[in-house]
Parts: sequence; C-alpha cells; structure tokens
Amino acid sequence: MKTSIEQIKKIRNQYGFPIWLINEALKYYNNDEDKTIKKLIEIYSAIGDHPDIVIKRNIEKFIKEVKHRKAEDKIDEIRRYLDNNLHPLVSPDNWSVYSDLTDLVDELGELIKKDE
Repeated sequence: MKTSIEQIKKIRNQYGFPIWLINEALKYYNNDEDKTIKKLIEIYSAIGDHPDIVIKRNIEKFIKEVKHRKAEDKIDEIRRYLDNNLHPLVSPDNWSVYSDLTDLVDELGELIKKDE
C-alpha cells in the first residue's frame, strides 16, 4: 500500500514530526493515521532530564520494530516462494534438498521471532 503524500503533509503540518518518520510509521500501520499519530506521539513523549536522548532512543526502538517486521515478512515471502515455485519442481530423489532448505528458512523465521 502506497503512502499518500497528503497524509504525510497533514500529519507534518499538525504535529511537526519528521517526514521520514511519518512515512515509516504510515507504512508500518498500513496508512492508518490514528495509529500512526498515536505511535509518533508516544515516540516524542520525552519525560526526563534529557528529552533528546529519550526521543532518539524511542525512534531507534521503533525503527528496530519496523526492520523486524520487514524481516519477518521477507522470510514469509521466501517460504511461500519455496512452497509455490520450488516444491512442484523437486523430484523425489532430491526431496531432502528441498526439505533441508525449508527447514533452514523456518529456523531463521523462528530466530527472528525470538529476537522480539
């Protein structure tokens, strides 16, 4: 789903958040403005002696969540590709190769999920 420039402008004008972060949050929340704004406000809610440090840490945490979801989505895409495109081509003599490859992809997916 493509992020609308109008959505980015609207949020930027209303709250002043960085454009790149608005864009990432909109993508992460499938263009749901309410969830995006709530997350951005959460990121920029800095209580303490060093608000810049707190905000930076909150941004880094959110970007890690974004990257984590992208990695999970990519693993799922690879697994679907293997099941849909490679599986029909594998002969019974080479079944172990396909099986080993899918096991590796599944193990990688589990490692990514545990890293939450």
